[in-house]
Amino acid sequence: MSAGVERLNVFSDIATSKATARPGMRIAPLGMGGRHKQVGDLFTDRKIAPALREGWPVVVDRASDTVLWVCGLAQSHYARITGATQRVWVVRWAHSAG
Repeated sequence: MSAGVERLNVFSDIATSKATARPGMRIAPLGMGGRHKQVGDLFTDRKIAPALREGWPVVVDRASDTVLWVCGLAQSHYARITGATQRVWVVRWAHSAG
């Protein structure tokens, strides 16, 4: 695994689907106590070039359309693993430049 190229994340027992980042999407990143942040602001904070933002993969909860993971950038507070978690889903995402 090359540094900065491949990311590994785990999620709790939630039915998910893959989508792409859209304007207005919000995430409650781990470490923010459930407070929300615009995905666009997350891109800005992480210095993701505007040309790369459209089509950036995200994982969402199918039932509520809640963003669970902005691939390679942030996992949601709502997808954290707790003592009540019965299953985990391991997701590997690789982003290659070019």
